[in-house]
Amino acid sequence: MAKKTGGRLFWLLAGAALGAAGRILWERRHGGRLADPLHRTLRPKPPRPLSRAGISARLARQSLRADPALAGLGLRVVPVSAGTVELHGWVASRALRTLALRAVRETPTVERVVNNLLVRGEDDLDASGSDDLDAKPA
Repeated sequence: MAKKTGGRLFWLLAGAALGAAGRILWERRHGGRLADPLHRTLRPKPPRPLSRAGISARLARQSLRADPALAGLGLRVVPVSAGTVELHGWVASRALRTLALRAVRETPTVERVVNNLLVRGEDDLDASGSDDLDAKPA
């Protein structure tokens, strides 16, 4: 009977040692992002630093939000490369499109703006000026 207990104890200790070694290897490989045993939560990843393009896009978004006429339009600024951003969305008039373009161009880190803003009532109509699809020849 003593031999069986000794064998079980050996396998129990061997399994615990193998599990501990596995956990150490896992933490080293994955940057220590296992659950914290005291709080049972994942440790947060450190924030990634923004690229120069990301900084330009963030500052351009802040410029759009700072202007009351542009703040609620939901315009998107997409980073392209260092100093270059794209402006996407719909506006109600050409004047608003120009205002948004100027606001983004005046942002300190933005050197070039690709304007993809569309004007409602102009850019949503087809080339013939007719919305009736049946009237077009095939």
